[in-house]
Amino acid sequence: VCSSDLAAWAGLQMNIGEIRCLLFWVVLEALFGPQDGREITFRLSQRVGFFLGTNRNEARELFAMARAGYGFRSKIVHGQWKEDKDGEKRVAEAESLVRRALVRILQDPALIKVFATKEREAYLDSLVFSDGGL
Repeated sequence: VCSSDLAAWAGLQMNIGEIRCLLFWVVLEALFGPQDGREITFRLSQRVGFFLGTNRNEARELFAMARAGYGFRSKIVHGQWKEDKDGEKRVAEAESLVRRALVRILQDPALIKVFATKEREAYLDSLVFSDGGL
Protein backbone atom coordinates (compact mmCIF):
# COMPACT_ATOMS: atom_id res chain seq x y z
CA VAL A 1 0.00 0.00 0.00
CA CYS A 2 1.46 3.36 -0.99
CA SER A 3 0.86 6.75 0.63
CA SER A 4 -1.47 7.91 -2.15
CA ASP A 5 -3.70 4.86 -1.56
CA LEU A 6 -3.88 5.69 2.13
CA ALA A 7 -4.57 9.35 1.40
CA ALA A 8 -7.39 8.48 -0.99
CA TRP A 9 -8.97 6.13 1.53
CA ALA A 10 -8.59 8.64 4.38
CA GLY A 11 -10.02 11.42 2.21
CA LEU A 12 -13.11 9.38 1.40
CA GLN A 13 -13.74 8.83 5.11
CA MET A 14 -13.00 12.38 6.26
CA ASN A 15 -15.92 14.66 7.15
CA ILE A 16 -13.86 17.85 7.52
CA GLY A 17 -13.83 19.41 4.05
CA GLU A 18 -10.47 21.14 4.31
CA ILE A 19 -8.64 18.02 5.46
CA ARG A 20 -10.52 15.94 2.90
CA CYS A 21 -9.35 18.33 0.20
CA LEU A 22 -5.73 18.15 1.37
CA LEU A 23 -5.81 14.36 1.30
CA PHE A 24 -7.17 14.33 -2.25
CA TRP A 25 -4.40 16.72 -3.29
CA VAL A 26 -1.83 14.36 -1.77
CA VAL A 27 -3.19 11.74 -4.18
CA LEU A 28 -3.18 14.11 -7.15
CA GLU A 29 0.36 15.25 -6.42
CA ALA A 30 1.52 11.64 -6.09
CA LEU A 31 -0.06 10.77 -9.44
CA PHE A 32 0.63 13.92 -11.46
CA GLY A 33 3.22 16.02 -9.65
CA PRO A 34 6.62 16.48 -11.29
CA GLN A 35 9.51 14.73 -9.60
CA ASP A 36 11.65 17.86 -9.54
CA GLY A 37 8.91 20.09 -8.08
CA ARG A 38 9.54 22.93 -10.53
CA GLU A 39 6.46 24.86 -11.69
CA ILE A 40 4.32 22.40 -9.77
CA THR A 41 0.98 24.19 -10.13
CA PHE A 42 1.29 24.60 -13.89
CA ARG A 43 2.76 21.17 -14.63
CA LEU A 44 0.42 19.25 -12.35
CA SER A 45 -2.61 21.08 -13.77
CA GLN A 46 -1.44 20.51 -17.34
CA ARG A 47 -0.85 16.82 -16.69
CA VAL A 48 -4.31 16.41 -15.15
CA GLY A 49 -5.92 18.21 -18.09
CA PHE A 50 -4.17 16.20 -20.78
CA PHE A 51 -4.54 12.88 -18.93
CA LEU A 52 -8.26 13.20 -18.19
CA GLY A 53 -9.42 15.42 -21.04
CA THR A 54 -10.99 13.79 -24.08
CA ASN A 55 -10.53 16.86 -26.28
CA ARG A 56 -8.67 20.18 -26.16
CA ASN A 57 -11.60 22.09 -24.65
CA GLU A 58 -12.09 19.58 -21.86
CA ALA A 59 -8.33 19.48 -21.23
CA ARG A 60 -8.36 23.28 -20.91
CA GLU A 61 -11.31 23.16 -18.48
CA LEU A 62 -9.65 20.45 -16.39
CA PHE A 63 -6.40 22.43 -16.39
CA ALA A 64 -8.28 25.47 -15.02
CA MET A 65 -10.10 23.33 -12.45
CA ALA A 66 -6.88 21.71 -11.24
CA ARG A 67 -5.07 25.04 -11.12
CA ALA A 68 -7.84 26.63 -9.04
CA GLY A 69 -7.99 23.51 -6.87
CA TYR A 70 -4.26 23.53 -6.22
CA GLY A 71 -4.54 27.21 -5.31
CA PHE A 72 -7.28 26.35 -2.81
CA ARG A 73 -5.10 23.55 -1.43
CA SER A 74 -2.35 26.10 -0.88
CA LYS A 75 -4.78 28.41 0.92
CA ILE A 76 -5.67 25.56 3.28
CA VAL A 77 -2.03 24.76 3.95
CA HIS A 78 -1.32 28.43 4.72
CA GLY A 79 -4.46 28.95 6.81
CA GLN A 80 -6.24 31.29 4.39
CA TRP A 81 -9.09 29.16 3.06
CA LYS A 82 -11.98 30.63 5.05
CA GLU A 83 -12.30 33.64 2.75
CA ASP A 84 -12.70 31.43 -0.34
CA LYS A 85 -16.40 31.28 -1.24
CA ASP A 86 -15.77 28.35 -3.62
CA GLY A 87 -14.24 26.08 -0.99
CA GLU A 88 -16.93 23.38 -1.04
CA LYS A 89 -16.84 23.35 -4.83
CA ARG A 90 -13.04 22.92 -4.81
CA VAL A 91 -13.28 19.95 -2.42
CA ALA A 92 -15.84 18.26 -4.69
CA GLU A 93 -13.69 18.96 -7.76
CA ALA A 94 -10.61 17.45 -6.10
CA GLU A 95 -12.57 14.32 -5.25
CA SER A 96 -13.85 14.11 -8.82
CA LEU A 97 -10.34 14.46 -10.27
CA VAL A 98 -9.02 11.71 -7.99
CA ARG A 99 -11.91 9.42 -8.84
CA ARG A 100 -11.56 9.95 -12.60
CA ALA A 101 -7.80 9.47 -12.52
CA LEU A 102 -7.92 6.29 -10.46
CA VAL A 103 -10.70 4.77 -12.56
CA ARG A 104 -8.77 5.45 -15.76
CA ILE A 105 -5.50 4.10 -14.38
CA LEU A 106 -6.96 1.02 -12.70
CA GLN A 107 -8.91 -0.02 -15.80
CA ASP A 108 -5.77 -0.17 -17.95
CA PRO A 109 -2.94 -2.59 -17.06
CA ALA A 110 -0.50 -0.55 -19.18
CA LEU A 111 -1.30 2.60 -17.19
CA ILE A 112 -0.98 0.71 -13.91
CA LYS A 113 2.54 -0.24 -14.99
CA VAL A 114 3.38 3.33 -16.06
CA PHE A 115 2.18 4.87 -12.81
CA ALA A 116 3.90 2.20 -10.71
CA THR A 117 7.32 2.75 -12.27
CA LYS A 118 9.75 5.48 -13.21
CA GLU A 119 8.01 5.61 -16.61
CA ARG A 120 5.38 7.89 -15.06
CA GLU A 121 7.40 11.10 -15.40
CA ALA A 122 8.26 10.63 -19.09
CA TYR A 123 4.73 9.47 -19.87
CA LEU A 124 3.11 12.50 -18.22
CA ASP A 125 5.55 14.93 -19.85
CA SER A 126 4.80 13.42 -23.26
CA LEU A 127 1.03 13.96 -23.00
CA VAL A 128 1.27 17.58 -24.08
CA PHE A 129 2.90 16.48 -27.36
CA SER A 130 0.74 13.47 -28.14
CA ASP A 131 -2.68 13.28 -29.71
CA GLY A 132 -3.79 10.92 -26.93
CA GLY A 133 -7.44 11.29 -27.88
CA LEU A 134 -7.27 15.06 -27.96
